[in-house]
Amino acid sequence: MNPILLLGIFTAGFLLWLVCSFLYRPIGSLFVRLFKDAEDAITKTDKKKKNKKENNK
Repeated sequence: MNPILLLGIFTAGFLLWLVCSFLYRPIGSLFVRLFKDAEDAITKTDKKKKNKKENNK
């Protein structure tokens, strides 16, 4: 293979690794926040359904 091509591939891989390592924690905190919001919405919906069933009895 062409040495310039190999150097370019290694440089691109290193830059990709560098970008991913800096974005790892912010992306993880975003997913945790989204999961927490979804979990809260599900529990609120479940509580409303449960209260509705209890009031109908």
